[in-house]
Amino acid sequence: MDRLGEILRQARHRKGVSLKEVEEATRIPLKYLIALEGGDQTNLPSPAYVRGFVRLYASFLGLDPAEMLSLLPQEEQAPTLRPMTRVEQLPSLTSSLPFVSTLVAIFLAAIMVISTAWDGKGGIARLQSGHIAPALKGQTVESAIAALEKEGVGFVFLHLSPAEGDVVVDQAPRPGQALRAGEVVVVVLGR
Repeated sequence: MDRLGEILRQARHRKGVSLKEVEEATRIPLKYLIALEGGDQTNLPSPAYVRGFVRLYASFLGLDPAEMLSLLPQEEQAPTLRPMTRVEQLPSLTSSLPFVSTLVAIFLAAIMVISTAWDGKGGIARLQSGHIAPALKGQTVESAIAALEKEGVGFVFLHLSPAEGDVVVDQAPRPGQALRAGEVVVVVLGR
């Protein structure tokens, strides 16, 4: 590297240009030009950049880039990787997906129930007489719709993983609870 630096410095002096002029012409940062001419490998970037800088600097000075590149120290060989002998499978998130989906559905249902029951005056709307949440757990979609329509209440269905033959797995509000004005029954379907 010292020999390369000396050749570059001598060629630059023969051409009569300063390091600042080389920096402006080649766009190689001044600190790297100083390191190249001084043989200081510790202040140079990765070998790929150094090869590009040497090629560009040599061309600018009218030197043979291939000859200048041959003066660079040989790169250390990259470590060889050996193949894995055993592949371990990470735990799957799909096993906990139904549980998480149910929790999310219940949380969303609770938010919907609270937001629909809020009267906008800082309190919960008064109870509307005669509307009680029917027991729907285990019923098919059709029978749950019929029961809700018979009761005359609004409803929303949440499918965790839609499939034929889904039944009601949860609901909010709970069966037997009085419904507030404008409140809907959130029905969670699954298998």
